[in-house]
Amino acid sequence: MRYLIQITDPKTGKKSAFYTEWYDYKNNYSAENSMIVIDLSKDLITYDGQKWEKIEYDHL
Repeated sequence: MRYLIQITDPKTGKKSAFYTEWYDYKNNYSAENSMIVIDLSKDLITYDGQKWEKIEYDHL
Protein backbone atom coordinates (compact mmCIF):
# COMPACT_ATOMS: atom_id res chain seq x y z
CA MET A 1 0.00 0.00 0.00
CA ARG A 2 1.21 3.49 -0.80
CA TYR A 3 -0.61 5.68 1.73
CA LEU A 4 -1.25 5.52 5.46
CA ILE A 5 -4.17 7.74 6.46
CA GLN A 6 -5.05 8.70 10.02
CA ILE A 7 -8.40 10.25 10.87
CA THR A 8 -10.11 11.47 14.03
CA ASP A 9 -13.87 11.13 14.38
CA PRO A 10 -15.12 14.67 15.12
CA LYS A 11 -17.98 13.43 17.31
CA THR A 12 -16.17 10.88 19.46
CA GLY A 13 -12.51 11.92 19.16
CA LYS A 14 -11.63 8.30 18.34
CA LYS A 15 -8.56 7.98 16.11
CA SER A 16 -8.20 5.32 13.45
CA ALA A 17 -5.87 4.61 10.55
CA PHE A 18 -5.93 2.66 7.31
CA TYR A 19 -3.75 1.87 4.31
CA THR A 20 -4.78 2.61 0.74
CA GLU A 21 -3.29 2.66 -2.75
CA TRP A 22 -5.17 5.82 -3.74
CA TYR A 23 -5.23 9.38 -2.44
CA ASP A 24 -6.49 12.48 -4.21
CA TYR A 25 -7.13 15.72 -2.35
CA LYS A 26 -10.33 16.64 -4.19
CA ASN A 27 -11.88 13.18 -3.80
CA ASN A 28 -10.51 11.92 -0.49
CA TYR A 29 -9.39 14.66 1.91
CA SER A 30 -11.58 15.52 4.90
CA ALA A 31 -10.60 18.43 7.16
CA GLU A 32 -13.60 17.56 9.34
CA ASN A 33 -11.86 14.30 10.29
CA SER A 34 -8.48 15.96 11.01
CA MET A 35 -6.96 13.76 8.31
CA ILE A 36 -3.21 13.14 8.18
CA VAL A 37 -1.88 11.43 5.05
CA ILE A 38 1.52 9.74 4.80
CA ASP A 39 2.95 8.77 1.42
CA LEU A 40 4.99 5.69 2.32
CA SER A 41 6.71 5.39 -1.05
CA LYS A 42 8.00 8.99 -1.12
CA ASP A 43 8.46 9.55 2.64
CA LEU A 44 6.12 12.55 2.68
CA ILE A 45 3.40 13.70 5.09
CA THR A 46 0.55 16.22 4.81
CA TYR A 47 -1.54 17.68 7.60
CA ASP A 48 -3.78 19.80 5.35
CA GLY A 49 -4.14 17.47 2.37
CA GLN A 50 -2.14 19.64 -0.03
CA LYS A 51 1.19 20.78 1.41
CA TRP A 52 3.57 17.81 1.49
CA GLU A 53 6.56 17.78 3.85
CA LYS A 54 9.57 15.45 3.81
CA ILE A 55 9.67 12.97 6.71
CA GLU A 56 13.06 13.10 8.40
CA TYR A 57 15.03 9.97 9.27
CA ASP A 58 16.44 9.29 12.71
CA HIS A 59 20.09 8.41 12.24
CA LEU A 60 20.70 6.98 15.71
